[in-house]
Amino acid sequence: MCDFLGIAIEKINSSVSGLNSLKQNLKGKTNTLISNKSGTFRENVEFFVTEKITGLTPSVTLDVSEIKIPEFLELSDPYFYEAKEIHALLNADIFFRIIKDNVYKVNKELLFRETEFGWIAGGRLQGTNTNNFSCYFLKDNDSVDDTLKLFFELESLGIKDDPCYRKDDQAMNIFKETVQYNNNRYVVELPFRKHWNELSNNISVAKQRFQSLWGRLRRDKTLYTQYKETIQDYLNQGIIEKVNDTEINVHKPMYYLPHQAIKKEGRVTTSTRIVFDAASHQANELSLNDCLWPGPNLNPNLLDVLINFRLNRVAISSDIRQAFLQICLADKHKDFVRFLWTDSNPRIGEKLTLQVYRFNRVIFGVNSSPFLLAATIKYHIEKYNEIHPITVQHLDSFMYVDDWITGQDTREEALFMSRHAKNIMKEAGMEMRKWISSDTVLMAQWAAEGFDTHPMDASIRLGTNKTKVLGMAWQTLDDCLTLDTKDNLRIPRLVLDSTNDEVSDLIEIHIFCDASKLAYGAAAYVKLPLPRLELLGALVAARLSSRVQEIVRKKKECKVFHWTDSKIVLFWIKGSSKRWKQFVANRVQEISELTDPDSWFHCSGQDNPSDFLSRGLSVDTLISNNKWWTGPAFLRTDELPKTVSECPKLNEVDYLPELKSKDSKEHTVLTLNFNQTFFFDHLLSRSNKFLTIVRVLSFFTGFYLTLEIQLTRKRDLLLQMR
Repeated sequence: MCDFLGIAIEKINSSVSGLNSLKQNLKGKTNTLISNKSGTFRENVEFFVTEKITGLTPSVTLDVSEIKIPEFLELSDPYFYEAKEIHALLNADIFFRIIKDNVYKVNKELLFRETEFGWIAGGRLQGTNTNNFSCYFLKDNDSVDDTLKLFFELESLGIKDDPCYRKDDQAMNIFKETVQYNNNRYVVELPFRKHWNELSNNISVAKQRFQSLWGRLRRDKTLYTQYKETIQDYLNQGIIEKVNDTEINVHKPMYYLPHQAIKKEGRVTTSTRIVFDAASHQANELSLNDCLWPGPNLNPNLLDVLINFRLNRVAISSDIRQAFLQICLADKHKDFVRFLWTDSNPRIGEKLTLQVYRFNRVIFGVNSSPFLLAATIKYHIEKYNEIHPITVQHLDSFMYVDDWITGQDTREEALFMSRHAKNIMKEAGMEMRKWISSDTVLMAQWAAEGFDTHPMDASIRLGTNKTKVLGMAWQTLDDCLTLDTKDNLRIPRLVLDSTNDEVSDLIEIHIFCDASKLAYGAAAYVKLPLPRLELLGALVAARLSSRVQEIVRKKKECKVFHWTDSKIVLFWIKGSSKRWKQFVANRVQEISELTDPDSWFHCSGQDNPSDFLSRGLSVDTLISNNKWWTGPAFLRTDELPKTVSECPKLNEVDYLPELKSKDSKEHTVLTLNFNQTFFFDHLLSRSNKFLTIVRVLSFFTGFYLTLEIQLTRKRDLLLQMR
């Protein structure tokens, strides 16, 4: 309904619950003005947005042929008896404000009541034999935790449980049913969530946007030349094709994409890219993105990729050339990715002749494209799992969109894996390019075998032989990650060399956490053989620990220690989560699921490097902070600090505020809407024979009386024993 009305949606963290506490996340909320036809009632109402409120209401179309409804009743819904979808629910406070006193009773069970929006029907009708129940419960936790989430969202870092998507995801189903492999390329369809007849062609917006673009291109000759060369390159590669319609606005489903130039200085390939806008739409119409399923996020966790990148002695980076454009689009969907261009260069004052083009490939800018790319790659590499299992595992786990960032422990393993990866992706029509490694011998071997090795990125100013890895500058000669500061901060890329014999088979990982009113966070360290915000810091530490262990254990066994300088937090973690109030209980439970409570210890604030995280440091100060880069001094010794306490002793006043009251109760409000048949209705639907009905009723009555007598005897016996 929001899409249909063009209402903006604000994202929120709430859920709707039904029977058995089954939850479904809400899409967001919106504020909308509602009004009756006469305009005598107007109210700004906040609505929560979900894909579907409930099933059809009523559950079946009712027979009202014998019901006489007076003509003077102006019904809010003249077709109230038809089974239809519910588009909106009003809050109880709004509902009771629109209800009026006038009531008209049709019979003992059916009535009509006057409201600000007209007369509404209520009650029940005889003769229905359905047994459908619907239960709605909306729970909105507007707490400090929700506010903090807006500021401290860590999803981009991956320090959060991976969101799981439904196995019956519509986009995935469409992909699996329609993907094809033709002429060394994959062919996919756009995953439409709405019928394409609901999509407007967007031609007027596309024309207007192109006129604005053309004015910019006319003023910038260099930009025009680059733009024209890109269009011609697309045409030469078969990525796009001309459309020879006699009229631009032909009467068939289609969509025109506005486009613009994005210039970025220092790129190694091109300084100008053409970006297409599939979110564009005419007033009160749907965009292409509105009509498509975006699909689940199939990319690996970003933190997993970066941790793995720092655990291999020989690091490898490569990407896919024009990755999205290597996947073909099904013929029946090509008209949904049309765009306008001109093959002429008219002088000022001359008429601009527009030419229609359309894409033959998947394009970046459509919301389903990242899913289609990831799904296609996973679908393709699965065919090679038995032949090259290690390479497939690395392609699956460390291909982030079109960037492959991984590594191996030896040069030989890295060379074999890169050869296999290059050949596997070539079979899908995808060219792996810009190969770069921290191993110069491997780079030379790649060049000798015809690999497309990486040129220098001019946007990185810290010396030479550098590239970028997921936005970070990587200096391959020294194998360091660098930050562009006045002191040129350098961080060694390799943190764990599993080929080093001096490294024990069992390593220790120490996770430190801290928090203040300004921030909370956690830091992880590898030790080689040589009150509520505090709890949120511990939770981040547990999530970080889970991610680090998962990746590190692919190389080495590890023993994990978790440290906090908060005795209260340690007391919470060591105790049962059921003892605490909801805020603390939920987080302690998650910490216990991700980590072993016995692995948590107390350290002093002086030994906690995350203390700097919570208090804040400038980059320049951080560079010279030895404790942050190396951890506390006890990591360089064989003994744990003497301040370690497994379960600190606290005064009752320290933890009492979070202790759950024994008399505390939860109150929930449920709205139960059901259509139920009774025993007698069921019996009459089974038989219309009088004697049969009497016999069945006699049997059940006798059975009931027998049970009643037995219960009475037991009750009397218990009273005598007392």
